[in-house]
Amino acid sequence: MTPEERQALEARFREDLAWYERELEACWKQLAEERTAWQETKRRLLEGISRCSHRVRALEAKGREREKEVEALKRRLEALDRPALGEGWLAALRKELDHWDQRLVEKVGAVRAGSLEEALEELLGMRLEALRRHLQGERPDFKALYTALVLEWALWAWLEGEWQTLGNTP
Repeated sequence: MTPEERQALEARFREDLAWYERELEACWKQLAEERTAWQETKRRLLEGISRCSHRVRALEAKGREREKEVEALKRRLEALDRPALGEGWLAALRKELDHWDQRLVEKVGAVRAGSLEEALEELLGMRLEALRRHLQGERPDFKALYTALVLEWALWAWLEGEWQTLGNTP
C-alpha cells in the first residue's frame, strides 16, 4: 500500500469514525430525551393512578354508606308492610291477659289471706331481679317483669278502688 492510499484510507476511516461518533452522540442525546419523556409520562401516569385510587376508595366508602342506608330503608319498608296489630299479636295478647287475670286473682287471694306488703315486696323483688340480670349483662325475663308490673299496677288500682268504696278509709 502506498502512502497516498494509506492516507486516503486513514482519511476515510477518520470520516467514518467522525460519522459514527456523531451518530453515537445523536443516539445518546435521543436516548436522554426519550428517557426524560418516558419518566415524565411515567410520573403523570402514576399521579393519575394515585388520583384514581383515591377516588375508588372514596367511592367504595360512599357505596358502603349507601348500602347501609338502603338496608335501613328496606327494614323500615318491611316494618311498614307488617300490620301493626295482627291477629297473631292479638291472640298472644289475649293469652297474656288471661294469664295476668289468673295471676291477679291468685295474688288478690294471697293478699286477702296474707299480707299486702309481702305481695308488693315480692313484685318489687321480681323487678329488682330483672334489673340485676340486666346490669350483669344477662337477658332479663321480660315476660316475668311485665307480669310483675301489671300485677303491681292492678293491685294498686284495686287498692284505689277499695279506698274509693270505703270513703277514703282503708
